[in-house]
Amino acid sequence: MESSAEYKYVQKRITENPVMVFSKTTCPYCSMAKEALDKTGVDYVVEEIEDRPDCGKLQDIFAKITGGRTVITAYRIIITY
Repeated sequence: MESSAEYKYVQKRITENPVMVFSKTTCPYCSMAKEALDKTGVDYVVEEIEDRPDCGKLQDIFAKITGGRTVITAYRIIITY
């Protein structure tokens, strides 16, 4: 099991929020996903990660959790509803 501070942070955010979206403002697929959630009226929490100093580490964690390093892959799998 991963025990890094970043891994614990991601798991905490997922656990605390029924719908958690990790996103990048420059990602068109992230924008489409957020628009789709907005249209459904589902409440969700979004965190834009591109300016975080640990952005790369977070994406590595998404890869471990979901099998894909991209934010949109993390979005699709990490949502807990």
